[in-house]
Amino acid sequence: NRKALEQAIILADSAILGNVHYNMASALSNEGSLQESLIHWDHALSYVSTTRDSARILNEKGAVFVESGDPDQALGYFLSALKKCEETDSKLKSRIYNELGFLYRSIDEYDTALWYFKERSKLKTALEGTKVHRAYMNIGLIHLDLHEYDSAIKYFNLSYEGMKGQNEVYGLSIYHNNMGSAYSDMQEFEKALPYAEKAIHYKKMLGNKNRLANSYNLMSFILLGLKQYQEAEKYAELSLNLIDTLSMSKVRYNALRYLIESRVGQKD
Repeated sequence: NRKALEQAIILADSAILGNVHYNMASALSNEGSLQESLIHWDHALSYVSTTRDSARILNEKGAVFVESGDPDQALGYFLSALKKCEETDSKLKSRIYNELGFLYRSIDEYDTALWYFKERSKLKTALEGTKVHRAYMNIGLIHLDLHEYDSAIKYFNLSYEGMKGQNEVYGLSIYHNNMGSAYSDMQEFEKALPYAEKAIHYKKMLGNKNRLANSYNLMSFILLGLKQYQEAEKYAELSLNLIDTLSMSKVRYNALRYLIESRVGQKD
């Protein structure tokens, strides 16, 4: 990507520059380098020529702010993206609804989050195949937040059924993480353990640092429940080592919390 950027600068082609910055921002976001990705999203935005591309980038910027723990900034970008999104563009609209659902979930506004996730699931023309099932996954997440475990597991399994036979590594990583969270919240730590192990396996394949850190936290929480304090400490440390030190996201907060609890458990 950096070589492509150098070539685009030499050619002074704005369309190529925009694409290169977009690809670099996407790659950095996917690996969890959030602050650096924002620089390239801004550059990409300065080169766009269509309203749709502008809406797409504003949505991506909003997602970065959600992940880095700044919902106020994120909301502004999502609403701007939604304004620019044409009524007929249900595919992009579904993405923005998805991000708004996660934003409202991050500030514990569960009813609003659930509304956006359900509206997204209705956009059937844009949500073919695995994406319909990702919408179910997100509905299950809200039920999990509300401690409605039977409903959460029902939606997670509906999502999983839709992924069968498809190379859906991202979806499988989320499914196993969510099932591990459901069983650990129910204090069924032995049941939760294999789900957390599989979530870590799939997230290592994907290479996103923040998401992997989240699964390390899940494993740490489960091991605390099993009173395996040294192992719990190890996973909390692994999580902390992956997270952007400028961020005070929920993932970083949980890693610090589990690290403290594991030390207390060892009477340190």
